[in-house]
Amino acid sequence: MLAIDSRPEWKESCRPMRLTALPRIVVLGLAGSWLLAQSTASAKEWLRVSVCELLSAPERYLGKDVEVRGQTEGRWFESAPLRDRGCRDAGAVGLAGEPSSGLDDLRRASVAADRVGNALPGVATILRGRFEYRPHGSPRYILVVKRVVSIQKRGVPSAVPPIPSNLGPDRELRLK
Repeated sequence: MLAIDSRPEWKESCRPMRLTALPRIVVLGLAGSWLLAQSTASAKEWLRVSVCELLSAPERYLGKDVEVRGQTEGRWFESAPLRDRGCRDAGAVGLAGEPSSGLDDLRRASVAADRVGNALPGVATILRGRFEYRPHGSPRYILVVKRVVSIQKRGVPSAVPPIPSNLGPDRELRLK
């Protein structure tokens, strides 16, 4: 005959283990995965620069992903240059990219600010993209825009270098 042990400690040890540990393990695993994904996403840090910084040391930024502060103005043709009032004579950075990057929105804002008689024809913007050199283009430095981060809707003063006062109506330099 089988003897059944009626001791309570034996009964406790034979109960199936509760599955309370499994949900905890799953939650911890998901939280760890989420934290890893967040740290990987934030590992892509953009180098934050101005147009002046790009043009003063372009070799430092060539081929890198940058976040650039600058401004555009005027009517657009193929692309619009990105300028900076802090270094008007340094030149400009050309813009290229897909319309999905937000460049169409920037173009529309730039055209809207370029009204006759507008004292503030510029549009300030922050762009993210890859900084490139194109030896046979004009301008030679290009920002291939991946995303327009912001567009300041109100106008800003012009960043276009002023026309020298000794230029005639035919845009020829007059010597005094």
